Amino acid sequence: MPHLITTGARVAVAVAATLVAAAAGSFAGAPAVAGAGLAAVAEAGTKLCAINDERTVELSGLVATASGYVAVNDGSDLEERKRVFLLDRKCKVIDAVPFASEPRDPEDLALSPDGKTLWIADTGDNTADRDRVALWRMPVTGGKRPEIFRLRYPDGARDAEALLIAKDGTPHLITKGAKALIYRAAGPLVKGQETPLVQVGQLDLPRTNTSNPLGMIGRITVTGAASAPDGNRVALRSYADAFEFDVPDGDLVKALTTGRPRVTPLPDEPWGEAISYSPDGARFVTVSETAQSPGVDPVLRAYDQATVLATAPPAAKPAGDERSILSTLSLSDLTTLVSAVGGVGLVLVALGVVGIVRSRRAAAAEPTVPRPAGPARAGRSGAGRKKGQASGTPATRATSTPSPVPPEDAAGVWPSGKAGATGGSAGGRTRGGVYGKPMTAKPDRDVTADGGRR
Repeated sequence: MPHLITTGARVAVAVAATLVAAAAGSFAGAPAVAGAGLAAVAEAGTKLCAINDERTVELSGLVATASGYVAVNDGSDLEERKRVFLLDRKCKVIDAVPFASEPRDPEDLALSPDGKTLWIADTGDNTADRDRVALWRMPVTGGKRPEIFRLRYPDGARDAEALLIAKDGTPHLITKGAKALIYRAAGPLVKGQETPLVQVGQLDLPRTNTSNPLGMIGRITVTGAASAPDGNRVALRSYADAFEFDVPDGDLVKALTTGRPRVTPLPDEPWGEAISYSPDGARFVTVSETAQSPGVDPVLRAYDQATVLATAPPAAKPAGDERSILSTLSLSDLTTLVSAVGGVGLVLVALGVVGIVRSRRAAAAEPTVPRPAGPARAGRSGAGRKKGQASGTPATRATSTPSPVPPEDAAGVWPSGKAGATGGSAGGRTRGGVYGKPMTAKPDRDVTADGGRR
């Protein structure tokens, strides 16, 4: 999707992370991983090379090959960035393969079990309006444009940024959200036909404390995936960590939903969405997009894989679920929530400004009604007594002719039209409007939205 919308969504997610963190007990039942993901002990990855090409600042997918790397941007407004980039071992772009047609929002790359075919997951959906997504296929060596295969979710639009190819060649998508859902193609992919997806599992990433710009949300959001060359291990990544699962029997869904991962912190990944195994399977290779930092080149880094399993979460308390409702929201839900709150706030501010301006204008145009002069009080000293009066004799009050007080009508309105000092309903009077006019409620505006889908 366009980079402007994507960046806006990420800013909204950062705000949503603050809201969720402020909610008491949002993730009370999931402690941080002990000894893994802690910012104090996280080690920076080894720099492999930097990509000095302005077309590659929005990278979201990566695979490492024997001859170099293959990378792809997520949705971009710029035509020159809508390519599959082939890099040599020094990160120099040696080829930029265009798509056969317009991609929507590519998010991840994966290799076939034999390592010869590259799969591209065009599955991003920050605006939650795609119930049909696509996978593209091309030779990993390039030389041929990607061809498209279409798939459809069974339960509405989803935002997925992670793709895994099982040992039998079946593609699996993992959604981006606090609750990551796993979808699998229901059958073989056929060109020109739409293959249904089926939901086959759900997983929660272990909680960590690895520092990243999005805070807690960045640590639990699945942004990419990779399979080891032998297919016996897979890795999911967030903006902050890599989670490696063993797949000894080839059952990918079982591994992700019941296995305990090893957690490798990725502290140098401010907007990290891409991950790959090295060709020998010994290390992780990652890259973070740099579109948010103009002039900064994307850097490929290698990380040694963790060997310690994540701590298993404790059993749920019988008293009930203590988690906040915010913990059940997906990333798209949180983005929508923050956008709605911001929109309401702007409307209220605008209405307040309009009300103040109108009130001041009306007050300036209204003539001032003179106050009635009250009787003068006698002073406490002798100056307030008549000449020759004894000090113990009560003083006679000085009087003056008061100004005539205009009578009030039944609504507490002065004849000039200005509301009486006693206000609308005080003293049993009927409430009057501003300046004596009856109060009228403004009709609500109908709010319409385009509910159509592309």
